[in-house]
Amino acid sequence: MFAEQAPGPLAWPTVILAMLCAVMIQVITNLQNDVGYAERAVNPEKRHIGMPRASQSGLLAPYVIRRAIVACAVITMLLGLPLVVWHGWLILVIGLSSITAAILYMAGIRPIAFTPFGELFVFVFFGMIAVNGTVFLLTHNFSWQAWCLSIAIGFLASAVLLVNNYRDIEYDRAAGRGTLAVLLGRHRSIWLYRLFVLLPFVFILPLGLRSWA
Repeated sequence: MFAEQAPGPLAWPTVILAMLCAVMIQVITNLQNDVGYAERAVNPEKRHIGMPRASQSGLLAPYVIRRAIVACAVITMLLGLPLVVWHGWLILVIGLSSITAAILYMAGIRPIAFTPFGELFVFVFFGMIAVNGTVFLLTHNFSWQAWCLSIAIGFLASAVLLVNNYRDIEYDRAAGRGTLAVLLGRHRSIWLYRLFVLLPFVFILPLGLRSWA
Protein backbone atom coordinates (compact mmCIF):
# COMPACT_ATOMS: atom_id res chain seq x y z
CA MET A 1 0.00 0.00 0.00
CA PHE A 2 2.89 2.37 0.68
CA ALA A 3 5.13 1.21 -2.15
CA GLU A 4 7.06 3.52 -4.45
CA GLN A 5 4.90 5.11 -7.13
CA ALA A 6 6.26 4.97 -10.65
CA PRO A 7 5.26 7.93 -12.83
CA GLY A 8 2.72 7.14 -15.52
CA PRO A 9 0.20 8.81 -17.80
CA LEU A 10 -2.39 10.94 -16.05
CA ALA A 11 -6.06 10.00 -16.26
CA TRP A 12 -7.17 13.47 -17.32
CA PRO A 13 -10.95 12.99 -16.76
CA THR A 14 -10.16 12.02 -13.17
CA VAL A 15 -7.73 14.94 -12.75
CA ILE A 16 -10.22 17.51 -14.06
CA LEU A 17 -13.18 16.21 -12.04
CA ALA A 18 -11.10 16.01 -8.86
CA MET A 19 -9.89 19.60 -9.37
CA LEU A 20 -13.44 20.85 -9.95
CA CYS A 21 -14.70 19.06 -6.84
CA ALA A 22 -11.88 20.55 -4.77
CA VAL A 23 -12.68 24.05 -6.01
CA MET A 24 -16.38 23.59 -5.27
CA ILE A 25 -15.65 22.42 -1.72
CA GLN A 26 -13.53 25.53 -1.21
CA VAL A 27 -16.42 27.65 -2.50
CA ILE A 28 -18.83 25.93 -0.07
CA THR A 29 -16.43 26.62 2.81
CA ASN A 30 -16.15 30.31 1.94
CA LEU A 31 -19.89 30.76 1.44
CA GLN A 32 -20.67 29.06 4.75
CA ASN A 33 -18.05 31.20 6.47
CA ASP A 34 -19.69 34.32 5.04
CA VAL A 35 -23.27 33.50 5.99
CA GLY A 36 -22.23 32.00 9.33
CA TYR A 37 -21.02 35.38 10.54
CA ALA A 38 -24.27 37.05 9.50
CA GLU A 39 -26.38 34.41 11.26
CA ARG A 40 -24.47 35.01 14.48
CA ALA A 41 -24.96 38.78 14.27
CA VAL A 42 -21.25 39.48 14.58
CA ASN A 43 -20.85 43.25 14.31
CA PRO A 44 -19.32 44.03 10.89
CA GLU A 45 -18.47 47.61 11.89
CA LYS A 46 -15.74 46.36 14.23
CA ARG A 47 -13.92 44.61 11.39
CA HIS A 48 -11.90 47.31 9.64
CA ILE A 49 -9.46 45.14 7.68
CA GLY A 50 -9.89 42.36 5.17
CA MET A 51 -12.40 41.98 2.36
CA PRO A 52 -16.04 42.79 3.24
CA ARG A 53 -18.31 39.78 3.72
CA ALA A 54 -21.24 39.73 1.30
CA SER A 55 -24.00 38.91 3.78
CA GLN A 56 -22.75 41.23 6.53
CA SER A 57 -22.35 44.16 4.18
CA GLY A 58 -25.81 43.65 2.67
CA LEU A 59 -24.58 42.74 -0.81
CA LEU A 60 -26.41 39.39 -0.63
CA ALA A 61 -29.19 38.19 1.66
CA PRO A 62 -28.26 35.20 3.86
CA TYR A 63 -30.96 33.04 2.28
CA VAL A 64 -29.42 33.62 -1.15
CA ILE A 65 -26.04 32.42 0.10
CA ARG A 66 -27.64 29.38 1.78
CA ARG A 67 -29.28 28.46 -1.52
CA ALA A 68 -25.92 28.86 -3.24
CA ILE A 69 -24.37 26.49 -0.69
CA VAL A 70 -27.00 23.85 -1.43
CA ALA A 71 -26.53 24.33 -5.17
CA CYS A 72 -22.75 24.03 -4.86
CA ALA A 73 -23.09 20.88 -2.75
CA VAL A 74 -25.35 19.30 -5.36
CA ILE A 75 -22.96 20.26 -8.16
CA THR A 76 -20.03 18.83 -6.20
CA MET A 77 -21.81 15.51 -5.70
CA LEU A 78 -22.75 15.31 -9.38
CA LEU A 79 -19.15 16.04 -10.39
CA GLY A 80 -17.90 13.46 -7.91
CA LEU A 81 -20.30 10.70 -8.90
CA PRO A 82 -18.15 9.47 -11.82
CA LEU A 83 -15.13 9.42 -9.48
CA VAL A 84 -17.02 7.16 -7.06
CA VAL A 85 -18.10 4.85 -9.91
CA TRP A 86 -14.58 4.68 -11.32
CA HIS A 87 -12.58 4.52 -8.11
CA GLY A 88 -14.76 3.08 -5.34
CA TRP A 89 -16.43 3.76 -2.01
CA LEU A 90 -13.41 5.45 -0.40
CA ILE A 91 -13.90 8.41 -2.72
CA LEU A 92 -17.54 8.64 -1.62
CA VAL A 93 -16.43 8.78 2.03
CA ILE A 94 -13.82 11.46 1.28
CA GLY A 95 -16.29 13.53 -0.75
CA LEU A 96 -19.17 13.45 1.73
CA SER A 97 -16.92 14.06 4.73
CA SER A 98 -15.28 17.01 2.94
CA ILE A 99 -18.64 18.62 2.09
CA THR A 100 -19.86 18.06 5.65
CA ALA A 101 -16.69 19.55 7.12
CA ALA A 102 -16.94 22.54 4.78
CA ILE A 103 -20.43 23.29 6.11
CA LEU A 104 -19.64 22.56 9.77
CA TYR A 105 -16.66 24.92 9.66
CA MET A 106 -19.07 27.79 10.29
CA ALA A 107 -22.37 26.04 11.06
CA GLY A 108 -23.94 24.35 14.05
CA ILE A 109 -24.05 25.18 17.73
CA ARG A 110 -20.26 25.23 18.03
CA PRO A 111 -18.70 25.88 14.61
CA ILE A 112 -15.12 24.77 14.02
CA ALA A 113 -14.24 28.37 13.14
CA PHE A 114 -15.16 29.45 16.68
CA THR A 115 -12.71 26.99 18.26
CA PRO A 116 -8.89 26.69 18.32
CA PHE A 117 -9.16 23.66 15.99
CA GLY A 118 -9.54 25.49 12.69
CA GLU A 119 -5.88 25.04 11.74
CA LEU A 120 -6.09 21.33 12.54
CA PHE A 121 -9.23 21.04 10.41
CA VAL A 122 -7.45 22.74 7.50
CA PHE A 123 -4.35 20.58 7.97
CA VAL A 124 -6.41 17.40 7.74
CA PHE A 125 -8.79 18.29 4.90
CA PHE A 126 -6.71 20.66 2.77
CA GLY A 127 -3.49 18.73 3.32
CA MET A 128 -3.74 15.09 4.30
CA ILE A 129 -7.07 14.21 2.69
CA ALA A 130 -6.73 16.45 -0.37
CA VAL A 131 -3.27 15.24 -1.38
CA ASN A 132 -3.57 11.57 -0.44
CA GLY A 133 -7.09 11.40 -1.83
CA THR A 134 -5.89 12.77 -5.16
CA VAL A 135 -2.99 10.30 -5.26
CA PHE A 136 -5.37 7.44 -4.50
CA LEU A 137 -7.64 8.58 -7.34
CA LEU A 138 -4.75 8.45 -9.79
CA THR A 139 -2.94 5.34 -8.54
CA HIS A 140 -5.40 3.38 -6.34
CA ASN A 141 -2.60 3.33 -3.83
CA PHE A 142 -0.77 5.44 -1.26
CA SER A 143 2.92 6.28 -1.11
CA TRP A 144 5.30 7.71 1.43
CA GLN A 145 6.03 10.53 -1.02
CA ALA A 146 2.35 11.50 -1.01
CA TRP A 147 2.23 11.48 2.80
CA CYS A 148 5.28 13.77 2.97
CA LEU A 149 3.74 16.17 0.48
CA SER A 150 0.34 16.08 2.20
CA ILE A 151 1.92 17.08 5.52
CA ALA A 152 3.85 19.89 3.82
CA ILE A 153 0.73 21.22 2.07
CA GLY A 154 -1.26 20.86 5.29
CA PHE A 155 1.16 23.08 7.20
CA LEU A 156 1.06 25.73 4.47
CA ALA A 157 -2.75 25.69 4.44
CA SER A 158 -2.75 26.03 8.23
CA ALA A 159 -0.37 28.98 7.91
CA VAL A 160 -2.83 30.73 5.59
CA LEU A 161 -5.68 30.31 8.08
CA LEU A 162 -3.51 31.31 11.02
CA VAL A 163 -2.39 34.56 9.38
CA ASN A 164 -6.02 35.36 8.51
CA ASN A 165 -7.05 34.78 12.11
CA TYR A 166 -4.05 36.80 13.30
CA ARG A 167 -5.30 39.70 11.17
CA ASP A 168 -8.77 39.48 12.80
CA ILE A 169 -7.62 38.75 16.34
CA GLU A 170 -9.18 41.80 18.02
CA TYR A 171 -12.40 41.50 16.05
CA ASP A 172 -12.68 37.77 16.76
CA ARG A 173 -11.98 38.26 20.47
CA ALA A 174 -14.75 40.85 20.68
CA ALA A 175 -17.11 38.54 18.78
CA GLY A 176 -16.44 35.64 21.14
CA ARG A 177 -14.65 33.62 18.47
CA GLY A 178 -11.99 31.53 20.21
CA THR A 179 -9.59 30.92 17.33
CA LEU A 180 -6.10 29.57 17.87
CA ALA A 181 -4.71 33.08 17.31
CA VAL A 182 -7.01 34.47 20.00
CA LEU A 183 -5.98 31.67 22.36
CA LEU A 184 -2.25 32.15 21.78
CA GLY A 185 -2.11 35.93 21.41
CA ARG A 186 -0.12 37.86 18.83
CA HIS A 187 3.42 37.02 19.93
CA ARG A 188 2.99 33.24 20.12
CA SER A 189 0.87 33.26 16.95
CA ILE A 190 3.79 34.80 15.06
CA TRP A 191 6.11 32.04 16.23
CA LEU A 192 3.60 29.35 15.34
CA TYR A 193 3.15 30.91 11.90
CA ARG A 194 6.91 30.75 11.34
CA LEU A 195 6.84 27.09 12.34
CA PHE A 196 3.98 26.34 9.92
CA VAL A 197 5.92 27.99 7.08
CA LEU A 198 9.24 26.25 7.81
CA LEU A 199 8.06 22.71 8.66
CA PRO A 200 7.00 21.88 5.06
CA PHE A 201 10.65 22.04 4.01
CA VAL A 202 11.48 19.37 6.58
CA PHE A 203 8.94 17.00 5.05
CA ILE A 204 9.90 17.62 1.44
CA LEU A 205 13.61 17.21 2.22
CA PRO A 206 13.51 13.40 1.70
CA LEU A 207 11.95 13.99 -1.71
CA GLY A 208 14.53 16.61 -2.56
CA LEU A 209 17.34 14.23 -1.69
CA ARG A 210 15.92 11.75 -4.19
CA SER A 211 15.20 14.25 -6.94
CA TRP A 212 16.27 17.91 -7.04
CA ALA A 213 13.25 18.76 -9.24
